Amino acid sequence: MEPQQGYENAVAFPNILDFTMFVNATLETVGCAHLQQLNVAKMERDTTGLTTENKELKLRLHAMEQQASLREALNEALREEVQRLKIATGQIPSVNGNSFNRGVPQFSSSHPQTLHHFGSHQQQQQQQQQQQQQQQLHMPQSSANNQSLNGQPQPSFLDFNRRV
Repeated sequence: MEPQQGYENAVAFPNILDFTMFVNATLETVGCAHLQQLNVAKMERDTTGLTTENKELKLRLHAMEQQASLREALNEALREEVQRLKIATGQIPSVNGNSFNRGVPQFSSSHPQTLHHFGSHQQQQQQQQQQQQQQQLHMPQSSANNQSLNGQPQPSFLDFNRRV
C-alpha cells in the first residue's frame, strides 16, 4: 500500500464510520416505528375482539335477565294457583272471600312484555276455569253417591283431597 492511499483511507474512515452510524440509527428508528405500528394494530385487533365479546356477553346477560323475570312471574302465578286451589278444596279457609296472600301478585319488572304475557296467560286460565265450572254446573249427576251409569262408584275430586 502506498503512503498516499493509506492517508486517504485514514481520513475517509471517520466519514465512513459516521455514515455507518447514521444508517444504523436510521434503521433502528424505522424499525422502532414499524414495531410501534405493529403493536398498535395488534391492540386495535384485540380491542375489537374484546368489544365484540363484550357485546355478546351483554346480550347473553339480557337474555338471562329476561328468563329470570319470566321464571319469577311463572313462579308467582303457580303460587297463586296453588293458593286458589287450596282455598277451593278447603285446605285453607278464605277470609272474606280473599286468600291470605293479599290477592294480585306484585311485580317490579323492567320488562312490560313479561307482565303483558303473564296477564294474558292468567286471563286465559281464568276463562278456562270459568268454562269448566259452567260445564260442571250443567252436567247432570247420575245419583247423589257419584255413581256412574254402570253402577260403579266414581270418586270426586274433593273426595281425593280429603283422603290425602
